[in-house]
Amino acid sequence: MSETPTTAFRTEFTDVSDRYFDALADCVESVRPGVEYYGRDEAAFCGELERVRRLESDCDDLLTTIRRTVGQSMGPNFTRVYFQPGGVLELFACADETANHVETFFGELAAMEPTLSAAVTADFARMGDLVVEAVEALSRAIGDLFASPAHRKVDAVHDVRATVAEMESRCDTVGRKLVSEAFATGDTAAALVVRELALWLDRAMDAVEDAAEQAVYLDSTAVSTTEAAGPD
Repeated sequence: MSETPTTAFRTEFTDVSDRYFDALADCVESVRPGVEYYGRDEAAFCGELERVRRLESDCDDLLTTIRRTVGQSMGPNFTRVYFQPGGVLELFACADETANHVETFFGELAAMEPTLSAAVTADFARMGDLVVEAVEALSRAIGDLFASPAHRKVDAVHDVRATVAEMESRCDTVGRKLVSEAFATGDTAAALVVRELALWLDRAMDAVEDAAEQAVYLDSTAVSTTEAAGPD
């Protein structure tokens, strides 16, 4: 039995979506080794910097593929993507800001060349870890959002939104502690650099949360008859 248009498109879209989130997770995972290498192993740090730049570029290329798949080559089918194309593309645009902000974090760190204490390094690494956890949770939500109706879990997307919100709150807490302690040293110029760097990681987390909110919006506004009414 040959694939239906719905099944064929879902397979194609899931493949490129999975590759996108794999690249995004790999990009964010460079934060911890990057900050730990910084000031200690220049060659290794530069390697992580180049890796982040390459992965951010990979994310851009995959986002272009997703836009082409959804906007140009998608034939009629009974998937959520077909009935909500604009919202789907907005979700990926939100997620893509995460990679952009991580790349900027690395670029600013390399350009400003601040001296980072062990405590600051540990806090940056922790913020990066939390963004990684949030991206992994978002990836699970996307997988469920675009799965066939028979393979979806009840409230999975909403549960992931709550998980990402918790990660965002914890990231904010680490960031506030980091900045407060930096200013407590009395070196205002150095503290301002630390605050600027922390803001880029905070923005990366905010972008994940925005994407999770968009996933909930798509899940909540889906036309109930779209996929149920069509062949899978």
